[in-house]
Amino acid sequence: MKQLNVLAKQPRGRREIVRVLPCLILLLSFCAGALAQTTNTEEGTANPSFPVTHVLGLAGTLPNTPGSLTVKAGSLRFENKKQGITLLSTVSIEAIFLSQQDKQVGGVPMTLGKAAVPFGGGRVISLFSHKKYDDIALIYRDDDGGIHGAILQLPAGQGTKLRDELVSQGARVGPQWDPANGKAAPEVSDATN
Repeated sequence: MKQLNVLAKQPRGRREIVRVLPCLILLLSFCAGALAQTTNTEEGTANPSFPVTHVLGLAGTLPNTPGSLTVKAGSLRFENKKQGITLLSTVSIEAIFLSQQDKQVGGVPMTLGKAAVPFGGGRVISLFSHKKYDDIALIYRDDDGGIHGAILQLPAGQGTKLRDELVSQGARVGPQWDPANGKAAPEVSDATN
């Protein structure tokens, strides 16, 4: 009660400042946090880092592990804080396959919320509860010549960037799928006879 009486006795301009001040402090703290994040543009253009989830396939890395992926000096580098670093030579990559996936987010609470909305309103919620991902599958050879595969999940739009970066470092792209006839498209040879 005392605080309300103090605000009532202050002039009108001062009362507004007291009410707005916490919002300004919060806004400035967010701005300071955003400005404090440093980005190295030279490193970003030369060796981009991709946020990725390792679905399965990389040796020594557990399934569904989040981390960052960097293509640098002829190697693919998956880094995770708990499990360390996994390296894969880009020239050992035989094929790269790219696909897109749409996942519903929110889990059980979102499903229960959709069921509780009357008059079919859960369908409207479903429109906004999806997130898109790019899946990239790599077929590669180990040091002994054995063939292995790995599946990685990236945010939407990052898959083509990663594929282009891998190809520029020496990886090969496998045959692309032709949806018209349901078969792999024939590879085009650069050699003219």
